[in-house]
Amino acid sequence: MQLLAKIALTITFLVPTGIAFWAAILATIRVWQSDVATDWLRPSTYLRQRVKEQTGAFVREPDAIYQDGKIVGRVRGLVRVDEATARVEFSTIIRAEEFDKDRPFNFGRYTLDVMGSPGTEAAVNVDEQGQPTGRTLEQVPCRIRHER
Repeated sequence: MQLLAKIALTITFLVPTGIAFWAAILATIRVWQSDVATDWLRPSTYLRQRVKEQTGAFVREPDAIYQDGKIVGRVRGLVRVDEATARVEFSTIIRAEEFDKDRPFNFGRYTLDVMGSPGTEAAVNVDEQGQPTGRTLEQVPCRIRHER
């Protein structure tokens, strides 16, 4: 009986060990025979991805208008800022399909409200190069709520 128990225990320990050993050998052979992607090993790629993840919420594009943290329009042309009267006027806002004029928005270091209605508003417009600009607002007067 003792002999059978020793044989059973030996098989119980050796078979999984043998299977794991052969699996490791086969995996090693497969790694050496295939092409391995190494671009993720470069420090610059890793760091660039981490910086983008960490700063994405803080870095803003200089010509973008934001609502709820996402870009809802782009500013083109002249921007007049008069901090003495807490006013900003945009000559043109393009790609403003998702821009809600009745809600506050962020531009640069300011949180702004649209005052009244823009001078003109077009559903689809075309710029100087013939590219569509989407919903376009022109001569948009705004009030500065506060600086960020």
